[in-house]
Amino acid sequence: MICAKKVLLDFHTHNRTQQVNPEAIASYSLSDVAQRPLGQPFIVGLHPWETLRPEAEQWVVHALLTYLQEPDCLALGEVGLDRLRGASIVQQNVLLAQQLELARPLHKPVVLHCVRAWSELRQALRAYPYPKAVHGFVGKEGVLKELLDDGWYISIKRPKSSLLALIPPERLLLETDDTTTPIQAIYADTARVLGCDVAALQQQVAENIQRFLAHNTCQ
Repeated sequence: MICAKKVLLDFHTHNRTQQVNPEAIASYSLSDVAQRPLGQPFIVGLHPWETLRPEAEQWVVHALLTYLQEPDCLALGEVGLDRLRGASIVQQNVLLAQQLELARPLHKPVVLHCVRAWSELRQALRAYPYPKAVHGFVGKEGVLKELLDDGWYISIKRPKSSLLALIPPERLLLETDDTTTPIQAIYADTARVLGCDVAALQQQVAENIQRFLAHNTCQ
């Protein structure tokens, strides 16, 4: 059962206001999710950058499940591993595993953040049975091929022809992330690189988002 009733076009955004944007999935961390407007489709998790905060483990243990069970919560995320910020990779892995175990009974897909820890992240997610998407991918082609081999969806905010050529149409997602670029401009740029119609691209990505969310269970 998919909670979202609207057509979703922006897979991942941090451009949040108190006005609901029904076409976007807003990303919240456990530190700010209480600020979300009622009715906004959202994802929630402990961002790797916040794994050093004293409250990090308590947030995961005592708060995450409640938010994951909200009807407008569509996925766990963004969660993952980051070698440049946050706690040690060992501790980040522990917190990531705890979050995945909480999300598993709810059949939640997961949206992932990764910096210089791709092998560890792929290993951590290998046994997770629900859809996985990396957001804002700007990595190397070799990493992209590995993620695709693992069945991941790939979300981008800046179209790059060499990467787009490798992403199957049914795995492509588009996002604004933390940019001020309107999502329609990102679709237009991506369609230009792909040599396709903007409306057709919108339909394809909207279908991909719905497929990504298809296992999600509303409580």
